[in-house]
Amino acid sequence: MRFKAIVVIALLLGTRLFAQTNVAPLLDHLKHARTDTALTNAYRDIFRYYQYADPDSAIYYLEQGLQEVNQRKYKAGIATLTSLFAAEDLAQGRVGLARRRNREALKIFTEIGNKDGIAFVNNSLGTIEGKSGNFDEATKYFMSALKIYESTSNPKGIQACYIKLGVVNEQTQNPDKAIDYYNKAMEMAKENADTLAMGTLFNNIGIVYGKRGDFKNAMACFERAIQLCNSPQLDAVLLQSYMDMGIVYDNLEMNREALEYLNKAMVLAKTKNFPEDYARISQNMASIYEKTDPAKAMSLLKDALDTTNKIGQKYLELDIIDAMIATAKTTKDYKTALSLTERSQALRDTLFNIAKAKEIADLQSTYELDKSNEKVQQLTISEKRNAQKRDIIITVAAGLALTLLALMFFYRKSQRLNVQLLKRESELRKANTIKDKLFSIIGHDLRGPVANAPHMIDIYRHPGTTAEEKQYLLEALLENANASLDTLDKLLYWGQSQIKGIGMKRSMFNASGNVDNIMHLMNSSAERKQISIVNNLPADTTIYADPTHFDFVIRNLLSNAIKFTNASGTIKIAADKSGKSGFVVFSVADNGVGMDAIQLARVFEPLVGSTLGTANERGTSIGLMLCREFVKENGGEIWVESQKDKGSVFYFSLLASA
Repeated sequence: MRFKAIVVIALLLGTRLFAQTNVAPLLDHLKHARTDTALTNAYRDIFRYYQYADPDSAIYYLEQGLQEVNQRKYKAGIATLTSLFAAEDLAQGRVGLARRRNREALKIFTEIGNKDGIAFVNNSLGTIEGKSGNFDEATKYFMSALKIYESTSNPKGIQACYIKLGVVNEQTQNPDKAIDYYNKAMEMAKENADTLAMGTLFNNIGIVYGKRGDFKNAMACFERAIQLCNSPQLDAVLLQSYMDMGIVYDNLEMNREALEYLNKAMVLAKTKNFPEDYARISQNMASIYEKTDPAKAMSLLKDALDTTNKIGQKYLELDIIDAMIATAKTTKDYKTALSLTERSQALRDTLFNIAKAKEIADLQSTYELDKSNEKVQQLTISEKRNAQKRDIIITVAAGLALTLLALMFFYRKSQRLNVQLLKRESELRKANTIKDKLFSIIGHDLRGPVANAPHMIDIYRHPGTTAEEKQYLLEALLENANASLDTLDKLLYWGQSQIKGIGMKRSMFNASGNVDNIMHLMNSSAERKQISIVNNLPADTTIYADPTHFDFVIRNLLSNAIKFTNASGTIKIAADKSGKSGFVVFSVADNGVGMDAIQLARVFEPLVGSTLGTANERGTSIGLMLCREFVKENGGEIWVESQKDKGSVFYFSLLASA
């Protein structure tokens, strides 16, 4: 049964409905907040409004709110907004930092005796442990929160704890206990006529029954949820119930009924503009059509993929691509299956790198937090020591001269040690940066082409693969091999200068001759696409740089220009001495496909992924990164101007003289 993800979605419905209200009244409350409590509550409500719809705005208002409550020294406000910051950290995958912020908030709430605040943070910490798979720890936090809410007679808090404990038991394969907690929450929701909570709980209970294979009770629960959702404010719950009912019918192989409910969910997803739900519904419908109408299934999956790309849901995108691969194999469309497999592998690499980047950012943020706390402690200790020194100096005046001499001696010695330590720290930081870049490049650019090879060979050996498809696979393998070799060459070239410590060898030389030689080497690639390369460098273009670095930059920029220029296009290489005093500004211009704003902003980053050329040429994403490093080492700058479908111009500057 496909129910696990639905539990998570159902728990977010309350926040999602809140996000559909108007932000204007919330901003008005903020503007007219007269007390510290009113100010904190206003910032909390604005954060919740933006939390899922616009995370950047949510963070902006949180930072602004924290600054204000800190200025007012309002501890309850500091703790509340810090715990909300932790929620955003968790949403962005910074689990360690989320845990740390919550513990800071818990400490403040404990100091001021705010029981509801303590319970709220315990619930948040339980959610963190639950998402991390530490269900025993999660249960302890939820039970602690429940005891506090019971002591303060907070029905909303008690109800929230019951739901969270139900989810934990559902995840730990304890369905009877999960339903018990859901039923307790249901009783409270009925007493308070909380239709939203009742609809959500019927959904969750139905999911538990569905996972147990008890489809009859599952359908009864979903039907109850559908009956409750009789107002537009509950459309999100209604949509979920329609989709769950469709999934149950799909498992019962009652395709007509399954499609009927999924179509109802689809209408709501379109009307209410819920793109993620729209994509999931399309994916579920495609699974029904896969055996009877593969073309229809593939069409639905393509529509789902387009929608997912627009909202940036990478993990959902990966699920849909994998479903498309299975559908393509069903129809023996191995060429499409291969292309999608390559895309799936590239996306997995991207998600791996995103996860690693978040992990590194999490560690760095935690480190900075520790560092700040450590500095405060050091300053406190230092202040105490200074006070003791002053007492000693006043008391033992006779030893003043000796003490001063000793202090000067140790001060100078510590200065020398600090200089050595800073130098060593800089060297270690540089070495660590080089190591991180090497592993990132190996994991991203080198692994991708190699990882695709087993899939290609597997399809090549399949009895159903035609001679034409085998030829296509051989060509694809050759392209992957060339891409891997190109990556290795660049890594070795860069590694020589970085790891072995080989210094630059700058000298004065005429750049025009070097450009002519490189053009001669690249002519065959250009001629295959009927591209004209024009060298407009003045004959006396003399620069002061490392010739090897210069050749590398020109060769890579020219190679990229050929790659992204259409057949019969033109590439122009030029140099200008008048634009920047003391420098020669080189340019490589093409009239190719160009870049959009997002590509332009990340063009020199090493892990953005390689883009196929106009003739499906393969490449890597590290060439421009190395160009930037080499230009910078030679005292220059590199930048790019581009327009989509109009072409790109790469510029870099180098010294005109020593």
